[in-house]
Amino acid sequence: MRQELHCAMNTRMEHRRHWPLFARRSLLVAALGGVLAALANPFWGNPVAQVLVGWNAASLIWLLAVGWLIGHAGPQDVRHHAAELDPSWMISLGMAIAALTASVGAIFFLLAGVKGLPGGGRLPHALAAMVTIATAWVSLHTLYALHYAHLYYAHSGDRTPGSGIDFPGTRQPTFGDFFYFSFTIGATSQTSDVAITASRVRKSVLIHACLSFAFNTTLLALTINLAAALF
Repeated sequence: MRQELHCAMNTRMEHRRHWPLFARRSLLVAALGGVLAALANPFWGNPVAQVLVGWNAASLIWLLAVGWLIGHAGPQDVRHHAAELDPSWMISLGMAIAALTASVGAIFFLLAGVKGLPGGGRLPHALAAMVTIATAWVSLHTLYALHYAHLYYAHSGDRTPGSGIDFPGTRQPTFGDFFYFSFTIGATSQTSDVAITASRVRKSVLIHACLSFAFNTTLLALTINLAAALF
């Protein structure tokens, strides 16, 4: 029993040592995967389709990498490694703009591609658009979940609690708490039972809520046009 516990602790420590390297390389690997997928996709001659395929591949690779990391993380891992998972503000802004652009581009790609096609021929275009919209939406709010975790512990020491966001019932939130906070804003453009107690967090929430509102409103308007074109 003691030996099993020792092995588990060693595995945990080994995992923590690989956090920084894995976190830094996840975006690079995702970008390279997206480029390769764009070059290898079956829609040769259609640059919009190539961009969408590349975006989807890059987003899925990054989301899987982040999911693997946070799936092995406890509250202390959030404290020590949140900054490593949060990209710089320029990368974050670029990813947010790319997510919105990809979603709008997917709808226009579908609207332009379905004209004159039979019912069965519309399916690949519809699937491509739906996957692009889903990956863009999830990527945007995953990005902000990691950013909120970074903000929470940005001004705390190893033993002092984080600040700026008050999660009811816990002083050591997990990544799941930050994802709950972020996706609630993404779905409703407002917070729920979580309180914001610092101006640095309010600024990020304001930008996040505005992006979410623009994202959701644009998609709603384009989806109505899409439904009219398909049916």
